[in-house]
Amino acid sequence: MIFIGGYTASGKTTLAKMLSKDGYLSIDVKDVSGFIGMLSQSEYKLGSTISENVLGDHEATVNIIKSNHKKELHKDVVISGLRNIESINLLVRLLSMNAELKDLLNSMDIVYMETDIETLKQRFEDRNENSKSTFEDSIKKDNLSGVKTIEANADISIDNNGSIEETYEKLVSKLKEAGQ
Repeated sequence: MIFIGGYTASGKTTLAKMLSKDGYLSIDVKDVSGFIGMLSQSEYKLGSTISENVLGDHEATVNIIKSNHKKELHKDVVISGLRNIESINLLVRLLSMNAELKDLLNSMDIVYMETDIETLKQRFEDRNENSKSTFEDSIKKDNLSGVKTIEANADISIDNNGSIEETYEKLVSKLKEAGQ
């Protein structure tokens, strides 16, 4: 299992999508609410809406992993869009409570996408031309959410100031070194 965290526009989701082409189940936690429509009521019951409940997002993520793990469609799971170590710890706790999914935690790596501020700003501006939020607001939000806690706890830090292809190659190499 691979958890990818970092600042907005650091390449987390793009890298996870590239890994999905290698057989990984790729889940972006910020898009989990979109997955809820794929889950049947019997698989997912929670009293409040998914967007109002972080625990619900994480429980839904576990349900998605569980339904795909049963079908043995993927060799492993990569979860991106993480903003703090508490989110990772919560997912780990939820997965460890599920007998079917515990084995995924035997080989777990936290990856931090290291990207300089100018590169982040350029990427943010390139993809948010019509957005009302500013780059500065995005960085503030990331800092408040605790993105640096992922960096402090990362097993692997990847420099993503070049092309995504270079970053992908670096990650694949480091994952092989780590036994993934």
